Amino acid sequence: SENVDWSICQKLSIPIWLKETEKLKQIIEGVAKTVYRKAGDQVGLSSRAQTTALWYIIINKKNLLCNLYRTEPSNKKIFDLLSNDFTEERWQKAADKNAMVLISKKNYELGIAFFILAGKIKDALSVAINKMNDLNLAILIARLVDGYESQTTFDLLDKYLIEQGKEMEDPWLVSIGYWWKGEHFESINTLSAMISETQTRLAQSVFDKKENFNLYRVNAVIKQPSIELEK
Repeated sequence: SENVDWSICQKLSIPIWLKETEKLKQIIEGVAKTVYRKAGDQVGLSSRAQTTALWYIIINKKNLLCNLYRTEPSNKKIFDLLSNDFTEERWQKAADKNAMVLISKKNYELGIAFFILAGKIKDALSVAINKMNDLNLAILIARLVDGYESQTTFDLLDKYLIEQGKEMEDPWLVSIGYWWKGEHFESINTLSAMISETQTRLAQSVFDKKENFNLYRVNAVIKQPSIELEK
């Protein structure tokens, strides 16, 4: 996982389908290590530590991030701020203030990191979705910071998978949303509802021909019932 970058996680929608939380944390730590390594090749970069900040904060490894900032004397102010206890209201307010300044400067990743430290999860999610257009990042934050079965996570699933999936007439997206919420009957029913008797027969014919089985052909049959499978 140390060679994985965030763009790969986005393309594969890993935060959406990977159920094991610890495995997800390992992947995100790998993302942090990858960006830190790549940052060493960037000329004129003011802070390699900053490239990892969001990822280490999401997986609750602030101390490791502090150690990286410790090696950068030019960023002593950030190191001093991060060294504080963010369970205290004083430092939560300081983190919130810094987050808003960073967002105004379009430094979205570091801004989100400080929103998380401030306990402003909804603000962090808002930036991820509305400023960065990154639903995967929002779901990642909700899952790893607020909890897999938290209301925050369920609200995201409701709005961006289930509701939008229905608007887009994408039963696969709707089904995933229901499945994550533990509403397995609704998840299965969503897929079943779109399959007519004819579609079911056509799809079954694909399964029966194991030597010719192709998931993409099944998907095509379900979405386009007019397709005639070759015999």
